[in-house]
Amino acid sequence: EKALSHALSFPHVERVVYSTCSTHEEENEAVVAKVLKQFPGFRLERTLPFWPSRGSGALAHASRCVRASPLDLSQGFFVASLVRRTPKVP
Repeated sequence: EKALSHALSFPHVERVVYSTCSTHEEENEAVVAKVLKQFPGFRLERTLPFWPSRGSGALAHASRCVRASPLDLSQGFFVASLVRRTPKVP
């Protein structure tokens, strides 16, 4: 949570990709949901639209995230792409 918040705090950042090697909701969707409340100027963008396994749980737009488990022939991971709603003007 701290790393994602720090990344979004840079004034000229337009996109941040949050990725973990975890399958635990508290490290993934819960972190993204909490940070999006702190940074309302950002939204979730649909990540890897072709990927069949999507996020789950407490996150309102979890279907925009990617989630993989050992069933997906991996050790498990999570990816969310957060994009600034209105790009900052230089």
